[in-house]
This record gives sequence, C-alpha cells and structure tokens, in this order.
Amino acid sequence: MNELITIVEDRAILDSEMIQSLIVVEKQMKELKEIQDTYKRAIKEAMEKKNVIKLLDEISGLSITYISAQTNLEKFNKEKFQEEHPDLYDQYVTMDGKKSAYITVKIK
Repeated sequence: MNELITIVEDRAILDSEMIQSLIVVEKQMKELKEIQDTYKRAIKEAMEKKNVIKLLDEISGLSITYISAQTNLEKFNKEKFQEEHPDLYDQYVTMDGKKSAYITVKIK
C-alpha cells in the first residue's frame, strides 16, 4: 500500500484507494442511517398508538424506551447570562474540559 497521505507542493493528498473506500463506506452508512430512522419512526408511532413505554426482547437484549415530547422545560440561556453578567459567568466557568480529536467526512 502506498503512503496514506503524501505532501505535494505544501498540499496534503489522501491515497486514492482510501478515498474510494471511504466514499463507499460513507454512502453505505448514510443509507443505513435512513433505514434506521425509518424503523425508529415506525416503532415510535406504534408505541404511541398502543401507549407502550418500554419494549424488551430478552433473547436479543434489545431494549426500546419511549420518552414523550415535553413542553415548557427549563433551559438555561448561557449566552444571555454571559452577556448580562460577565463577572459572574467568569467566576463560575471552568476551563478544565478537554475536546477529543476527530475528523469530519462529507460527501456531495
């Protein structure tokens, strides 16, 4: 196998075999996600219709829980608080979090 990434004139180039493989996998995942969403939507509608909150298949271990939509939930507006009370915000915000490294792949 060739090098996965080569640098040509200060430009990173991904191996063409990897590009093609990645495109195939991304398309398959998109198709599978659409099928999964269709299944979930059908199950959700059936659970709503029959007023079922939880399904459990003991053989496969599959567990599905229905959580109904809720309104008037409390939501903290961080941006507004930070704008109106910057001193309090700075006093309580901590900078000890860590962001994981990841890559994003998009296919047209």
